Amino acid sequence: MNQPNPSWDPFEHQDEHPSPLCLQRVRKDIIDFIAHPPPRMFIAPMESDMTGMNVLMLGAPDSPYEGGAFQFYLKCPPDYPLSPPLVRFLNTDEGRVRFHAHLCATGKVCLKTLGTLPGPGWNPMLSLGATLTSIQWLLGAHPLYAFRPHATRCDIALYDVFVQHETIRVAVCDQVDGALREDFRCPPTFRKVILDSFLQMYRKYENTVKARLHETGWQLWDPVSFKYITAQYETLLARLQDLRDKVEEMKAEVFAAAYEAPVSEAEP
Repeated sequence: MNQPNPSWDPFEHQDEHPSPLCLQRVRKDIIDFIAHPPPRMFIAPMESDMTGMNVLMLGAPDSPYEGGAFQFYLKCPPDYPLSPPLVRFLNTDEGRVRFHAHLCATGKVCLKTLGTLPGPGWNPMLSLGATLTSIQWLLGAHPLYAFRPHATRCDIALYDVFVQHETIRVAVCDQVDGALREDFRCPPTFRKVILDSFLQMYRKYENTVKARLHETGWQLWDPVSFKYITAQYETLLARLQDLRDKVEEMKAEVFAAAYEAPVSEAEP
């Protein structure tokens, strides 16, 4: 039986040099991903080293993660595909949020497929797309099932409320706020996805928060991290509305600049 990989963090392996086999396989996986991209998933390989890449996943519809922008960093080790890729989850609010039992506040993604849980799991036949899809599956409906398979409906509903609150706070508001800043460490293609998704989903975010405004100040229980957080629905509503205005203003400025740009006449 395989043991968990203690060196799971891809940021600790930035100086490793890929083998020719690794580069060949990564190139093939990227081409396959671009040809058949999984729903709500985007990748941005590093220009200097294609074995490292940023990953963006949007939360599944009809789940507490819906509309959230969840970012990961992936690095293929030198002997990939003999060994699994290394993955770090980036939406942790600097270690303060754990979105799932298998998505630690440290950024560690716990899956047998990645070798970060005991037991057989990794198969060299798995592509990067298939591996990322197994991670995306975590961002689905009723995440408490992964932690407590026999949880009551009440416990499941309460945890869904906690996850939804943190999704809007961290994976929506924080991500949109970052995408509006020049110093946000995020691929340009991801910025557009995050901002476009925000405007498309805005009404749903606002309605969700407005429906729970009376719960502002309530304590929300996180059974995975064994802690309470204070519901901030009034603050979230104000943030959502402010971010909407900023995104719409930015979009209007971009449109106006494009409209006013001079058009060069084609030479005869």
